[in-house]
Amino acid sequence: MKKKIMAVLLALVMTVGVLPATAFAISNEGSCGDSATWFYTKGTLTISGSGDMRDYDNESKKAPWLNYYTSEITKIEIENGITGIGNYAFYNCANVDKIEIPSSVTKIGDFAFSHCDGLTSVKVPGSVKNLGQNAFYGCKNLETVEIAGGITSIEPHTFAACENLTKVVIPSTVKSLGDYAFDFCSSLEELEIPISVTKIGYRTFYDCKSLKTIFYGGSEDDWYKVTFDKENFPLNKVKFHEKSKTTGKAGDSDTKLKVVVNGNALSTDQPPVIVEGRTLVPLRAIFEALGASVDWNNDEKKVTSTKGSDTITLVIGEKRLHKNGKEIVLDVPAQIVNSRTMVPARAVSEALGSKVDWNGDTKTVTITG
Repeated sequence: MKKKIMAVLLALVMTVGVLPATAFAISNEGSCGDSATWFYTKGTLTISGSGDMRDYDNESKKAPWLNYYTSEITKIEIENGITGIGNYAFYNCANVDKIEIPSSVTKIGDFAFSHCDGLTSVKVPGSVKNLGQNAFYGCKNLETVEIAGGITSIEPHTFAACENLTKVVIPSTVKSLGDYAFDFCSSLEELEIPISVTKIGYRTFYDCKSLKTIFYGGSEDDWYKVTFDKENFPLNKVKFHEKSKTTGKAGDSDTKLKVVVNGNALSTDQPPVIVEGRTLVPLRAIFEALGASVDWNNDEKKVTSTKGSDTITLVIGEKRLHKNGKEIVLDVPAQIVNSRTMVPARAVSEALGSKVDWNGDTKTVTITG
């Protein structure tokens, strides 16, 4: 019997000895979606191809790279063409310190970047329409978050437990802030809530110990229309539009500041203001003075104006406008000042084909054309 056992063991050893090395090799590439693939080398994980990535979990269905390289991944490259980042895709990749999300991405799954402790800043492009629950949960070193206008809600726990988060920019497309969305963001000192937000969830800002001021982009009357968890919301910290960064940042009205359009002084009930060195004027007054139409979408806080063959669009709070579909970056966004929608005079005028001059001695903006 012993001889038979020894013979079997010897046969097994010899069989293993002749197996190719690849039989035991750890894979460093593969499929992660119908048309998406992954490849890992020297600390860099690359997601390429097109379409959505698969959804994963943190138990039996982990992303394949997380089975072998979780602690080794320092850089994630998502190539343009990928449209969806799957659930738990990069969960607990604690050593990743930078991630760039391409403009092809329209959705980011639940827990997609949760516990990526190395991240210090994140920019979510305007192409993203769905930002999943817990997407950045527990990214303890995340300091700044910038979300371009695209999503309509910040889901529950999205940025919860980001204990070093000090700044977050919420776009004017957002209508609701989910339960515990910024729960335990203990370093968050200041926050801007745009006027578009009509619902704030349960304990959205629970245990934000450093939170001193919440700037709200509308008037006090607008604020009364917002539904929120009154028991756990720091009402005493809310400041309205007169000091809001999103809607004016205390833009100084100057009675000496004049705007002249084609030889005629622009007459408005709200004087022009200067914000960060740029002159802002009431929206309707400047467009009509330039002979352009004005269409206002209150739900999206979006302005559409047409003059001849040119059409421009801009959204309150966003640092960009579009002329005939082409993006133009703004120094300051359109914003609310004293309950009036104000737009940057130079950017709007030049987009509509006019010439703009500034006389610092007389504090006069002259627009012609």
